[in-house]
Amino acid sequence: MQQYFAKDKINNRFVLDDQDLFHIEKVMRMKDNDLVYVSYEDKIYECVIKFINKKVNVEIVRETVINNELDCDVTLIYGLPKGDKFDFVVQKATELGVRTIVPYKACRSISVISRDKEDKKVERWNKIAKEASEQAKRNKLVKVERICDEDSLLNYKSKLNIVAYEDVSNEGCNKLNKLLSNRFDSVTLVVGPEGGFEQREIDYLVNNGFEVVSLGKRILRSETAPLFLLSIISYMYECGEVNEKI
Repeated sequence: MQQYFAKDKINNRFVLDDQDLFHIEKVMRMKDNDLVYVSYEDKIYECVIKFINKKVNVEIVRETVINNELDCDVTLIYGLPKGDKFDFVVQKATELGVRTIVPYKACRSISVISRDKEDKKVERWNKIAKEASEQAKRNKLVKVERICDEDSLLNYKSKLNIVAYEDVSNEGCNKLNKLLSNRFDSVTLVVGPEGGFEQREIDYLVNNGFEVVSLGKRILRSETAPLFLLSIISYMYECGEVNEKI
């Protein structure tokens, strides 16, 4: 069933943005009494489409108990990579349960986004996150923040803070397992761009409470590493759970 995120709720109806209304009517070609899911204030509702005076109305049928969120809020800080890799990571990280994504201008980031282009980039990334949130039936809309530098990176710290670094021994993989074996309600993951981090960046993060971990014997591409980490968290926090869907 198609899902949307509501902007507002008025009595028994939800207010959707114009693009979503267009999608319902022109792309999905929905008819009277077709059903959709709508997320509002982190809750998912089953709704019915009604065409009144040729306008799309989304009326609430019932509130569900669906909860498709991880038990912890995960923030991903990802060093800006080349090309459209960031687009890919936004989409897949959203599917895997991330809550917030922060583009980071690392020392070795090749991609340079000027201030006059940043607004459009962030808008595009949030559009990708919205579409992926809908596809994944997320309760919460994933947010992509503005590009941060080293000085503002610490604003996104959580209860547990992890940085993936290829130049640590494989014992760092055991460390990752031990850290995630404790259930935290918030986790921040930091992953570098192509070329990884400079040692100075790692020292800065360690001095500010980040745990350096290895992701195993093999060197992962920058766009693979955050998805690997998120998959591990999803498995460790959700494996064996049976979630009520109605």
